[in-house]
Amino acid sequence: MLEHESGSCREGAETARDRIRQSIMEKRAVIFHSLFLGNLLLLKGEKMEGVKRLSSRLLVIVLTMAMLMTSMALPMNSHAAILYPKMTVKVVDDSGTTVKNPKVEVSYEDEIYDSLTDETETEIVNVDPDLEGKYKLFVNRKTTVKVSKEGYETKTEVFKPDDSKDEFEKTITLKKTGGDTPEAPADKLTPIVNRFKGEFGALVSKYGKTNNAAELVLEKIHSYKDLDSEGVTVKTVSSNTESVIANDGKITYIKKDAPASTINHANVICTFEISYKGKSQTVSRTVMVGWDVPHVNQKINTVADGISFDTIKNGNTSENNIVSDLKLPQIDGNSVMTAWTRTQWESSNPDVLSIQDGSQFAGLNTPKKAVVKQPKKDTVVTLTARTGVNDSILNENIQKADEFNTVTKKFTLTVKGSGEEETKPEDLQALLDKYITVNDLKYFVKEDGVFDANNVVGDIQLPRYTKIKDENNKLVFKNKEIKYSTDDSAITVNGYRAAVDRFQQENKTVNLTVSFTRDNVTVTKKIPLKIAVITDAELDAEIKAMDYAKAHFFDGINDGANADKDSIKENLHTFYEFHFDGEKPVWVYTMAEKTGRGIVPVSYFDSSWEAETNGYSTFKSSNRDVIAHQNLIVTRPAQNTKLTVTAWLGSAKYGDLAKKYPNNAKLQKLYKQEVSVELTVLGKSSKKDVLSAKINEAKNLVAAISEGDKAGEYAKGTKHKLEKAIADAEAVNSDAGADAEKVEAAIKALEKAMKEANDAQNPIAISAIVQNESNAYTNVFGGLKVSPKEAANHGYFKSEAFANKTTVLDALVAIHHEMYGAEFDENPEKYLVVPENGFINKIFGVSTSDLGYYVNNTYPVDEKGMGTVANTTVLNNGDVLNIFRYFNQDYKAIYMSFDEKNVETKASQEFSLTLKGEKTLADWSKKKDAYAGAKVAVKDAEGNIVAEAVTDKDGVAKLKVDKAGKYTATVTALAEDETVSKQFIAPYAEITVKEKAPKIKIFALAQAQKNAYTKAYMELEVSADEAEKYGYTKEPAYANKVTILDAMVVIHRDMYGAKFEENPKEYLDAAPNGWILAMFGERTSDVGYFINNRSTTTLSSDSVLENGDRLNIFKYFDRDYFALFMSFDKTKIETEAKTVFTLKLDGMSTFVPPSEEGSPYEGGKVVLKDEGNNVVAEAKSDVNGLVRFNVDKPGKYVATMESLAEGDTHACFIAPYAEITVKEKEKPEVKEEDVRVAGDTRYDTAYKNADALKKQLGLEMFDSAVVACGTNYPDALSAAYLAKVKNAPLLLSAPREVNGTVDYIRKNVTKGKTVYLVGGADVLPEQIKTILGSDYNVKRLEGDDRFLTNLAVLKEANVNNEEIMVCSGFGYADALSAAATGRPVMLVGKTLSKEQKEFLAGISPAKFYIVGGSDVVSDGIKAELEAMRIVERISGEDRYETALNVAKKFFDMSSSTVVLATGDGYADGLVGSVTAIANKAPLLLANRNNIKGVAKFVKETGAKRSIVMGGADVISNEAVKAMMGR
Repeated sequence: MLEHESGSCREGAETARDRIRQSIMEKRAVIFHSLFLGNLLLLKGEKMEGVKRLSSRLLVIVLTMAMLMTSMALPMNSHAAILYPKMTVKVVDDSGTTVKNPKVEVSYEDEIYDSLTDETETEIVNVDPDLEGKYKLFVNRKTTVKVSKEGYETKTEVFKPDDSKDEFEKTITLKKTGGDTPEAPADKLTPIVNRFKGEFGALVSKYGKTNNAAELVLEKIHSYKDLDSEGVTVKTVSSNTESVIANDGKITYIKKDAPASTINHANVICTFEISYKGKSQTVSRTVMVGWDVPHVNQKINTVADGISFDTIKNGNTSENNIVSDLKLPQIDGNSVMTAWTRTQWESSNPDVLSIQDGSQFAGLNTPKKAVVKQPKKDTVVTLTARTGVNDSILNENIQKADEFNTVTKKFTLTVKGSGEEETKPEDLQALLDKYITVNDLKYFVKEDGVFDANNVVGDIQLPRYTKIKDENNKLVFKNKEIKYSTDDSAITVNGYRAAVDRFQQENKTVNLTVSFTRDNVTVTKKIPLKIAVITDAELDAEIKAMDYAKAHFFDGINDGANADKDSIKENLHTFYEFHFDGEKPVWVYTMAEKTGRGIVPVSYFDSSWEAETNGYSTFKSSNRDVIAHQNLIVTRPAQNTKLTVTAWLGSAKYGDLAKKYPNNAKLQKLYKQEVSVELTVLGKSSKKDVLSAKINEAKNLVAAISEGDKAGEYAKGTKHKLEKAIADAEAVNSDAGADAEKVEAAIKALEKAMKEANDAQNPIAISAIVQNESNAYTNVFGGLKVSPKEAANHGYFKSEAFANKTTVLDALVAIHHEMYGAEFDENPEKYLVVPENGFINKIFGVSTSDLGYYVNNTYPVDEKGMGTVANTTVLNNGDVLNIFRYFNQDYKAIYMSFDEKNVETKASQEFSLTLKGEKTLADWSKKKDAYAGAKVAVKDAEGNIVAEAVTDKDGVAKLKVDKAGKYTATVTALAEDETVSKQFIAPYAEITVKEKAPKIKIFALAQAQKNAYTKAYMELEVSADEAEKYGYTKEPAYANKVTILDAMVVIHRDMYGAKFEENPKEYLDAAPNGWILAMFGERTSDVGYFINNRSTTTLSSDSVLENGDRLNIFKYFDRDYFALFMSFDKTKIETEAKTVFTLKLDGMSTFVPPSEEGSPYEGGKVVLKDEGNNVVAEAKSDVNGLVRFNVDKPGKYVATMESLAEGDTHACFIAPYAEITVKEKEKPEVKEEDVRVAGDTRYDTAYKNADALKKQLGLEMFDSAVVACGTNYPDALSAAYLAKVKNAPLLLSAPREVNGTVDYIRKNVTKGKTVYLVGGADVLPEQIKTILGSDYNVKRLEGDDRFLTNLAVLKEANVNNEEIMVCSGFGYADALSAAATGRPVMLVGKTLSKEQKEFLAGISPAKFYIVGGSDVVSDGIKAELEAMRIVERISGEDRYETALNVAKKFFDMSSSTVVLATGDGYADGLVGSVTAIANKAPLLLANRNNIKGVAKFVKETGAKRSIVMGGADVISNEAVKAMMGR
């Protein structure tokens, strides 16, 4: 990768035309130029000097790329030929109905040509479907699809796929056999199971009814009246709590020695098998199991038995002598949460012995009191104690209190009397007659005049009897001894006021009854009252007062404070009453002046609670921020503001009767008459100040506007439109001559533009979590769209200040709409009631104020720290709203929240959730503590629990989910020792589990210093999520791929340890697009990276690494980037002491496209260092880049380059690295065995041989492969040495059938690596390159004849100073044994060709070995070779003896292994030569006539192990035994 201040190229030219074709198809190559220059100017635009320095070099590269692309350009819509179309088979019957589970057999005909026999064989190849059920076929091959199914006729279709589609569907129609086949029975099971799975909530077992959990499932299934469940059976197959529900479903109800303070039932997850007619499906569900009833009843009996007189006496000595209060226990023990029982008490005579609370705020844990009120004589009272279960230990969804015993116990007690005389009725009557008479009555309103019982014209003030005193100044009556009542509804008593209804047909007499009760003795008296009927004149006068009050309403509330209603500055004054004093209008402003007649303000509400809730009772303002409700206090705004004040007026004397007499038209005019006045409150600021403030407000809005289609964004054009309005307003504001009218118009225009801008905002998206049940959320709304208009559109109040802000009230409206749909829209207050004050009175259809809500897990407050309400709590895009109900009366609930609301993790990877617990209104002193001991559960989409954990002391729950998918997390139980509350607000988090991040191992070399590597990693393990862990950005397409950025993270973490963990981006930083901003702790973009010794055109976050890749990351130390990238051909060498090993040094400019490879570098100083960093050897690379070392001492060494060649002008270089392990030479212990490498064909034998080689080399994948023709030998003879150099297998391929070879390469060779094709397209078809070209670098080595092809192979293998084996190119036998020596093989004809001479002149071979006699390689050739180097001929009487002589010459037999191949064919020996090289073993040719020769060699050399190439038909087992001396 080339990366520097001038930019990065996005795609480079490839060496082969097909590679360019593929690049253009992917639409990548064509963007090289624009992206290269775009990054050049955009990412580092400020460093133009660097651009100037690079301009000439860039121009050359860009022009070269453009020319290359132009010469090879394809139309943009061109596509590669489809070779392997995929087929899906659909099977239907005559009616078009899909046939389920048919048997589908797919095959095609394959033709194999054998050049030796010149015959073509046809082979039938069966095709299996892939994981998606698709069949991979071959274009134009005869393909057969056979489909069969019981009950249908078998159908076979034959066709040849074409290349028109890469995927297609084949429909096969089957005919039924034997006439009409009865239809298969409908699937009864699946609808039932799906219904069951789709339900939310646990199953509840009932003691005495449910004995097996399966009964609950069956009962539930039978409740589905619309589904047929007859014959369906259920059984329990597993349980996660066998002590409660056994695996067979048997239930053991809960028995405890003492109740827990939290949960006393068990939640058991059971798996059930639902079956019908032999078919079964499994489901999981939670089963709730409650108390064992007899066990609890026994506890109740024990507690009840313990309650005795001694328990309750509290200082009294005997049941027959009660003189003081008794103490009555309510529970056993001290804790309401853990008590078994609750005892309720009742008195037979509350007047003597009354049951009262122990104190004002006493709870159940405080005993009640039986309070003694001493009677005059001894009185027997019965106290009854009823002891039953404490419902606090019950889950009401499982068991009710009446399911348990209640034990009743009675105590007969005698309360001692005082001994006073009995009260006599005549004495009471005398007191009543004396002290309460008709003369003590008067009108409630004094203006009604002197009271006349025979002509009652107004409400009556009744005597306050508790204040009446006798002659001795002592009170006559005690509280509650006197009661007033009437015998007719025309006069009704309310306290000390008797309301008189004068709307009668005629004058009526009503008796006022006065009752006097003392010591259970009651006397009465009646006072007759005659009601005077109301007159029209009286009503007309009252209506006149009403009309005046309505017409002069502003005068009434102004009280002279302001000049007029259009210039309000001062506070207004609410009145209590209006009446006429004669003809003079009188407004009453104090309670003391109130007469009780005339016109009065009437409350809008029926109760004071409603009035308090709404924030007003009688006077209402349309803008309470400017004029307050009720007290009409004025707060002047910045600018003039119009608003309305409204009230209801009624007649103090007659208004309340309007409901009683709806047909009385005059009376209706005196009841709830609405009156209002529009006012203008003058602003405090000048109009220009107001305009300035409005401009600033508009600018703040502009700054907040983000245009787009996403939630919370604004429609396109909104910003521009508002900016224009602001500009117009600013023009007026800066105009010194603008009059007030013009400024006012500018203000209104800007306000209109701001309103339009606010209206153009898309609804925000929030998450809403609803808890409408105890201890579990009931609804979750993700991405809920909410606009600021939701509340107003449904008739709810929001003040002007919040009109354009989205509030909790808007969200509640949206939630209720989602939950109840059209029913809510038609009648919102059926489900949700929120008055103007923002307090919620009804929610989810339940009238309650026992609720709460949190925003982002925080109790909402304003900027002053005061709690906000539903219509003043502002929500922002992305907020999380939790709305919940309290299910206890003391609001003691624990609000639970996770620190994480969205968690992304990998399958089988542990992740953590941190739980906080905050006590709600019960205790504000503790906030958001880590909550320990709670049970956290992860649930799948069906509500099944897939993972559980209990939080530790830090509130952390560690969880793990094995399967990828979407999950939710919540809390299912509080800590067992929780004492604050049994109720909690359940938290919610979304868990996204992705597939495991793939891991690879690569070689990595980091260079943070000039001309020397900093750290090397032979096997660096890197996963695809490394960058993500530390907050770096990768595009979604690369999220599950290992990139250079991931590798960089691992390298930096290793290099800098904890410092990197604490602040990663101080050491490594990257822009979102992958551009490196810092590396090795330095802020710089002068960095680069190479993959497999080639540059890359992608950035760090989209440069994909594969297993086994080589990665170099480095820093430039020259601002012109004039550096050389150096590399060795190998990164790891294992050799033996005193053995020469070779490294090839390549060099290339760092500023090249990926198509370029390094070339041999001559003169580079390469050093070999030991583990102490001491240089133990050094050498300069020759013209072919080769350096040779021979180390005497075993150990670990490192090779690198220390300096460039003399005269090289490059400023610096990227150092290469290789690790060398030198071992002692020792003869390995070889097991005596015969290993046969054989397949059904020569090609299979090659594959198996390659597998054995891979295993022997300890590789997971090969880095390259060499492919030769399997039907002709000449091109393949020299391929073994190339395979050795590349650590590659030698594979064989047929000219017409390449699939096996292609498939083997795909499965066993790392993508992106090189595949060598040895030979022209006539022996190895171009199809191989077409198929593999998109994933591999396919390189063909060919010439006009076999000799030139041989030279191409030798050059590719970088043959230079090796010993060269010279063999005839007209036969294969000698070359096979020569290739096994691991030396390059040169094939010759009758004489050396011109090209061969030129090749040999350009290298420095150590020696020539001619294999074969002078009849195959002439003496003339030998003479030519002798003119260059020493020549030695090795030959024998025949090919077999020659092979033995080669073995004797070149092998010391330290491996104790021989490779045996037939001498009658070349294929097995060809691939066997690679095996021989890998095993350091000779290749011996054998047939039935040469067994003794091989056997003699084996015996003389002590060989123990043989590797036999080919099957027993070519070398029999008996022959192997004979040759190996078995």
